[in-house]
Amino acid sequence: MRYIGKVIDNNSTNGPEGVENGSVSVYIEEIMLDIPKDLYPWVFSDGEFTSNIPEIGDYVWVEFLDENNFRNGFYGDKVSLKEYHEHNETIGSITSSYPAVKYLRLANGVAIGFSSDPDSPEISIYHSEGKEIYVNNDNMTISAFDSQIIINDTGIQVSASGKTIQVSGTPGAPNGLGGFCGLAGGACLFTGAVITTDTITGS
Repeated sequence: MRYIGKVIDNNSTNGPEGVENGSVSVYIEEIMLDIPKDLYPWVFSDGEFTSNIPEIGDYVWVEFLDENNFRNGFYGDKVSLKEYHEHNETIGSITSSYPAVKYLRLANGVAIGFSSDPDSPEISIYHSEGKEIYVNNDNMTISAFDSQIIINDTGIQVSASGKTIQVSGTPGAPNGLGGFCGLAGGACLFTGAVITTDTITGS
């Protein structure tokens, strides 16, 4: 039988085994009305190769292999009302559409999105403040603080107006020629002056 359990403690080091194993303590109202809190069962995730530990106060689906004694329990997905369980949300810069878009979004707004479209695979790692790492067939794009780096098979494009770019390497900064006027040991594309610093300051 499957129950709805409320997560009381999500730190498994507080549990009977005292280790970080992803288990959570749950309260199931229909069967645990008279059970003391210290006897609430600790149940394990039913997912393999994933770690998506629910937050305290979340409701999750719970099942027990030993239902008579409510032991060997496992928790699954969070219990969500239909109107709160979006399946067509846009994550970051992903352009694919339902049903190809899969994602994990946390309560704090951080999200990881994927596209299973075989012709247009995409990945987005999205921060709640708008920072993002986005990958598609053509580019890898890093965006943050009104700046952007685009990497593709033709080179690297940096858009960082008004920002400072630090170029470093081992040993020292890399040498070369270029329009950035900032590779140590290289020459400015516009003035021909030899560059002796590894810092590029935008205007």
